[in-house]
Amino acid sequence: MERNITVSQAYKTMYRDYPEVVGVKDISKMLGIRPKRVRQLVQENKLPCLPDNRTIKVAKLFVIDYILQGAQI
Repeated sequence: MERNITVSQAYKTMYRDYPEVVGVKDISKMLGIRPKRVRQLVQENKLPCLPDNRTIKVAKLFVIDYILQGAQI
């Protein structure tokens, strides 16, 4: 049985307690990876970040999309 979930469906249910824009610490909790790996994903453009010169900020929607892309492999 194959079940496809859209980004908009996932957005309504996943990580509801997190803000719309998350930083490295929150992303590492969400994905269960180390902060260093989060920075690496951003550097490799696998996780798009919002323009900010000082800190890494990512829209929660991009984190959910990243998870869904990995689930389709």
